[in-house]
Amino acid sequence: MTQMYCPDCGCPLQPGAQVCPDCGCPLQPGAQVCPDCGCPLQPGAQVCPDCGCPLRPGTQVCPDCGCPVASTAPAAPASVSRTLEKGLTRLSGEKAGKNYITFGKLIKDGPKKRKLSDITTQLDDVFGRGSPQTTPRVSELHPENASVWAFWYVLIFFVLGTLALYVTCFIFQNDRLIPGITFFGAIGTPIACAILFYDVDLFRSIPLYRVLEYFMIAAMFSWLLMTIGYLFLPEDSKSLVYALMIGFIEEVAKALITIVFLIREKRAHYILDGLLVGAVVGASYGAFETMGYIMIYGYVAGSTTGMSMDYLALVRGLIAPGMHVAWTALVGGAFMAAKGLDEKTSWQYVSSPKFLFPLLLSIVIHGIWDYDLPLPMLVQCGLLTVVIWVILFHYINVGLRQIDEIKQQGAGRCLRRDRGMAGHGSHGHPSRLDSPGAGLGKRRPGLPGMRAGAAGGIRRGNGGPL
Repeated sequence: MTQMYCPDCGCPLQPGAQVCPDCGCPLQPGAQVCPDCGCPLQPGAQVCPDCGCPLRPGTQVCPDCGCPVASTAPAAPASVSRTLEKGLTRLSGEKAGKNYITFGKLIKDGPKKRKLSDITTQLDDVFGRGSPQTTPRVSELHPENASVWAFWYVLIFFVLGTLALYVTCFIFQNDRLIPGITFFGAIGTPIACAILFYDVDLFRSIPLYRVLEYFMIAAMFSWLLMTIGYLFLPEDSKSLVYALMIGFIEEVAKALITIVFLIREKRAHYILDGLLVGAVVGASYGAFETMGYIMIYGYVAGSTTGMSMDYLALVRGLIAPGMHVAWTALVGGAFMAAKGLDEKTSWQYVSSPKFLFPLLLSIVIHGIWDYDLPLPMLVQCGLLTVVIWVILFHYINVGLRQIDEIKQQGAGRCLRRDRGMAGHGSHGHPSRLDSPGAGLGKRRPGLPGMRAGAAGGIRRGNGGPL
């Protein structure tokens, strides 16, 4: 008989159970849950209505994708979304499942009319995290409650702030605010995108001060590694190979910093943690890069390039979501996906295909971004942004499904989420907390920058700021 799980919390159920023993959720008689995505099924269903996975009692497993396949059930019709999901599961090495976060939910969680008191309470919940009092147990986490509304809040804050500075500077002729426009334009969008991963990380273990620390440290050391790598580049070229070499140097530099942070961060154990740390490293790198380009091309060389500082700040802000913050988030999430639920995070996972393939993908996307395709700049950047975010949404959902996986393996009721707080006994926090791998066993790991061109010249791709 197929193992049944509670559709609300993912707890394993005994045959004939009417109430979930973990969360108390009432269960419909004969209700079933799709083993592929967790979607509740009507009695007698042969195909999951959410993912199209064929089902049958005593299922046989498809040797291609791992989905249960019924010899008598009609085959699910092929679809673009199903084909895309299948490709993404092969990339990540994880099993397909329910999608808790989608592009539709991103828009749905957008700007809404909220009371000030509600906004304050929600912000306290999002940003007041990382302590034993604010870090929930895994059994208290519900992936279906994941949201990204804080992303919109922070993005609107930076947009309105930049607009106010712009009006004051250019309409009222106050040139002293030009550095402020540069600062807001450079950090606004990258930080908002990093907050998206901060909000969706339901584990709530990495505090805000640690995120700010990573942001500043990453800016220094990732740029140092990148500068050293540039010493081995050949002469500036417009070729695709040259663009890929730039992508390799910059993505590897950021990946090294991200991995160091994840290994040293005792509270980072899961895919959502890796996505967050990677996004913060990428946001830091991209923000400092944008400020550099605004200064070089908008201020120093503005008279010869025809690009103003405010124009560069605007364009770089528009295309920032598809750049460093996204590429490095993918690398960080892939590294933690390679680690799986193993207790210790170490360098051994860098050799896993589950990490190397996404890293290679980020390098290729970065290289194509820098290369001058015969397309308008915003079209090229827009297409690549869609590609990387489709992949990132897949990893976000894989990370949320890790919560279900932990619960289904029976660790949810004894595993405290403040896993990194175990060493805080001297401050009154008990050291009795279980390690993240307790009871879970071992899983096999197996699961844009651009370079300045010739003096006085500016172009998109290998040698320009866009």
